[in-house]
Amino acid sequence: MLGPTDLQKQRMLRGIREKHERLRAPRHKMLRTALIAAVFCILIGTSAFAAVSFGLMDGLRTFLQPATPEQEELLAQGAYVVDKRDSNPNGTLEVKQVIGDSNLVYLLLEFTAPEGTVLNLDGYRFNGSLDAGQQTTGAGFVKIADADENDNHMTLVMCEPTREPIAGKRAKLELSDLEGANVGEEYQPVLSGSWSVSFPLDFEDCSVTYPMTQTIPVEGYDMTLQSISVSPLSVTLRANSPYTREIMQSLDEKHAPYSDDSPRWFPVTIHYADGSTEAAARGVRMGSTSEVNHLSGDILDIITFDSLINDKAIDSIEICGTVIALPQD
Repeated sequence: MLGPTDLQKQRMLRGIREKHERLRAPRHKMLRTALIAAVFCILIGTSAFAAVSFGLMDGLRTFLQPATPEQEELLAQGAYVVDKRDSNPNGTLEVKQVIGDSNLVYLLLEFTAPEGTVLNLDGYRFNGSLDAGQQTTGAGFVKIADADENDNHMTLVMCEPTREPIAGKRAKLELSDLEGANVGEEYQPVLSGSWSVSFPLDFEDCSVTYPMTQTIPVEGYDMTLQSISVSPLSVTLRANSPYTREIMQSLDEKHAPYSDDSPRWFPVTIHYADGSTEAAARGVRMGSTSEVNHLSGDILDIITFDSLINDKAIDSIEICGTVIALPQD
């Protein structure tokens, strides 16, 4: 098991300080400080403390489904435990853990409704978003199955794509008006109310960004790649083209984007070093986002796949038929 990194040590110390500042009894202040410092010094040098504090919680593990112990350990080392909540008469919202990369953040949430409310529908969602000083692109929610589907408690994973990296920033999660639905049905109101939780986004960005200056053909028009970011969670492309209108019109006509039976915009395939490949999922997947600014020509494409990406074994990435080799360590 890996020991804590310098960033994780800083996160631990910040968390201890925040908890200490909330303690009120002045005459015990020096004793509490000494005890906290002693415990911190003992634990900070042990890999066991890193494992306990930054292990991947069950809900995120179930959702992400790491393929190997090494991949789970990588994600666990980057995850940040939040454990903050907000309550009102219509329920309690808890933010348990956060994990993310350069353009994608996952929040592990637990929600407890008033006694007598049964949360047994297939899916639930809130209105609202995560505000971290960077504009987000819209949230998605997935309900995680638990031992008792007919009680008033549930676990959700919230996914928030972001236009810029937000690791290390302070965030406020503001959600309201719980809605629910079974598969194939329209969402209906379940509980009204609002919940607000503030916390630092002290997860470690698990992505590697490769600067690019390569121009490739897309639908017969030039598009210049500016960067490719890869992580176990996603691949993010940044590009620019003076022909965005023509490119998007051609892609619309050819692929009918966002339908269930057609390729996505900017078809992307990962080529692994062992010769295997993995194509971006058809249709809409939570976290996937394609944005084009016709005035500036800027293109942002956040791509998620059917499973976690083996980012350490990527040889190249194929974008709209052009294979881009990634630098190897």
